[in-house]
Amino acid sequence: MRKRFGIALGSEENHEENRPTAMKRDEQQVNDLFEHVQNNMTDPFDIEECPKSLINIATGLHASREVEDSLVNSVDRGQKTMKSFVDGCFKDKETRDFFSPISKSALKTFDAKPCNLKCRSGDIVKTHINPELVFRRALALKNVRDEVTVEKVLAYPIGRIPTSIFHDDGLMRKSCKADFIHL
Repeated sequence: MRKRFGIALGSEENHEENRPTAMKRDEQQVNDLFEHVQNNMTDPFDIEECPKSLINIATGLHASREVEDSLVNSVDRGQKTMKSFVDGCFKDKETRDFFSPISKSALKTFDAKPCNLKCRSGDIVKTHINPELVFRRALALKNVRDEVTVEKVLAYPIGRIPTSIFHDDGLMRKSCKADFIHL
């Protein structure tokens, strides 16, 4: 634009992110992320590819053995808890009140594992990305628009923390400081 109006200086460099090396790096990171999604996650909308183990329908990740055992046995646990509550309230010798609070169950769910974020200062921040909200947004997009596929929905970050500032292993990327900060 400056060259058209004759105010251009000798040669102007492109922005750092538009250089070929940065574009190759970004393309490689996108390919790595896509490969990770294809190899490690399960499409929750594909019924034919349903694995035998439990998967989180919001993220496509497989449940740990501990979570899977807890969820599979949840009906039996609930019936035992209900039976002990009813027996405790309605037997003649028991003094438990019907309106007293029920004890908390030790059921482990997909939501039980918090995400840890390691900061540069060494602090670990526990964050929580609501998978239900992410799944609702993905379903809303998929149902409203025909051209939106699961690949397109999962290609962009929906969470509170942008994934572009992290490497594949979860460590934060180092940003280049401005030269003026050292003056």
